[in-house]
Amino acid sequence: MCSPRPSGLCLLVRWLLPTILGLTWLASSPGSAGTGGSSEPLAHAYQLLRDYRAAEAEPLLQQILVEDPTCLAAHRELGLLYAHWYRYEEAEQHLTAFIEAAPDDPAVHYARGTVRFSLLDWDGALADFEAVAAAPRGEVQDSDLANSQRMIETIHGRSPGEAIEVRAADGRRVGVIRNGCSSRRGEQYAELLARCVEDVERFAGRPLPPVGLVLLSDSHEMDAWNEAYCGQASPGCAFHNYRIIVLNAHAANYDLPTEEASDAAREAILEHELVHHLIDTIAGPHSMPKWFHEGVADYLALPHGLRDPRTIMQSALAHGQTPYELVELFLLSRPEDMDRMFYRECAGLIAFIGTRSPDGDSWILRTLDARRKSDSFDAAFESVCGMSKEAAFQQWEKVVLRPLLAAPHP
Repeated sequence: MCSPRPSGLCLLVRWLLPTILGLTWLASSPGSAGTGGSSEPLAHAYQLLRDYRAAEAEPLLQQILVEDPTCLAAHRELGLLYAHWYRYEEAEQHLTAFIEAAPDDPAVHYARGTVRFSLLDWDGALADFEAVAAAPRGEVQDSDLANSQRMIETIHGRSPGEAIEVRAADGRRVGVIRNGCSSRRGEQYAELLARCVEDVERFAGRPLPPVGLVLLSDSHEMDAWNEAYCGQASPGCAFHNYRIIVLNAHAANYDLPTEEASDAAREAILEHELVHHLIDTIAGPHSMPKWFHEGVADYLALPHGLRDPRTIMQSALAHGQTPYELVELFLLSRPEDMDRMFYRECAGLIAFIGTRSPDGDSWILRTLDARRKSDSFDAAFESVCGMSKEAAFQQWEKVVLRPLLAAPHP
């Protein structure tokens, strides 16, 4: 139930800025030759990218393509930029336009492979990763080669083959399930995914990009698949990474006394992961600290009647989710370094901030929108909430947490 951000493969698209040598190559490539004076705007776009001013580079690159749709350099950089921004459909378009004219760039094949994998086009992704693996060793980065070989193994050996397309009531595609369980379980999750997407989109007030759900049948498969995909052990019964949710449909979390309780647990876990998808979609991957990511996901997955900040904290403490002696360590340490045991506490903090906001939980969406336009989460948070996150922690500690800790407890 977490949203890991590991290095290696899970940094699905690296930021590939051209060197001076790269500029020379691009200037002589088929797409940029004879571009009718676009070299100066292109050089300006590169400079903006180097200065981390990508939002300004985007319209410039788009205008270059209006004037010269064959400019490979602009297709390449827009493709990489949109991949970085989580806009995978647009990224694939531009990367494909580049590859069709210049098929021997393994870095672009690697980028498109990771984009296609996130779109659950695994046949297309496999072709791209195999192109990277077949490239001359001097032309491919070691990390790209290692990750491509690992993904080839993942797609060939561990990926469920049955694909189930999930659509909303209006016919819009909202997800694709790769089902490694029974047909009945796959149908159950198709209905569940449609319902959870509807809930999350209702809160967001906007549609989400389609999500991929990889449905596995036991913890051993989960561990093996996650090890191949992320290079680490499985963090639990589910995880979200960019636009893919991987879920063990037979985890112990669902072994509850009644079928109704089990179904509610499945829905809460899937909705938690979809909220991660929402956060990354609006604000961008890597943009939010872990306490916010997990706190918002945990909070929005709760039934509406259980979203009061005091109720959330009472539940966390009553179930022994957090040792009492560690609560203050959480408050005194960096919240970004929190462990999974603090997810529910972070949900309580998110709920508390909502009680101080004039528009309730809408502050969450406003913070996500502000973060997309800002270089800093702290600046975005303060512009929306009117206080620093440290001040919010202090108020929550004083009003909610300390009174609960002072009360008698088992």
